[in-house]
Amino acid sequence: TVRLYGLGAPNYPQRDWRPQVGRHFGGKLLAGKALAATLWASALIALATSAQAAPVTSYEPVSVSTALLEGGYKAKVSTNDEGNPKIDTAAGGNDIILYFAGCTAKKSCDQIEFLTVWDCSDSMKKCADLHVKWNQEELFSKTLIVDKSIVLYRHLLFDKAGISSELFLKNLELFSEDATGLMAKF
Repeated sequence: TVRLYGLGAPNYPQRDWRPQVGRHFGGKLLAGKALAATLWASALIALATSAQAAPVTSYEPVSVSTALLEGGYKAKVSTNDEGNPKIDTAAGGNDIILYFAGCTAKKSCDQIEFLTVWDCSDSMKKCADLHVKWNQEELFSKTLIVDKSIVLYRHLLFDKAGISSELFLKNLELFSEDATGLMAKF
């Protein structure tokens, strides 16, 4: 014989599936605990939603310094010679300057340039050769020769919506890896 189980099956014990508010189990009131657990879970969800990191965007330079500090990096905020924001930071043993560019009113900027600079005054020929080779082989970062220094840079373009702090910090770390790679060839 085949026994059918499920709601409505003739040999399945029928049960009233409506909530049993106030029913006791082991001498404790379940309804009060269920309500307390529901309220606690709702509060945690609301807290987690409000605590999500704000997006990082060059249109709000404070969002960049906040992401750096929350990610465990230093963030010294100042301005460049033109009055646009800049942030000095470091990653992977490399000092990195974040220059904000394409700025309106010296604060709302549409891009950030990651820069790191090395003095080449002792070996300009080696720096010039490295500069040419790096720019031929690398895709995401490029070098410039400025005065007697070699500059490694990468641009990040932003819209006002921004990107997650995790993605921003990943870009910083990738740039730092490029800087370490460049110095390894020097």
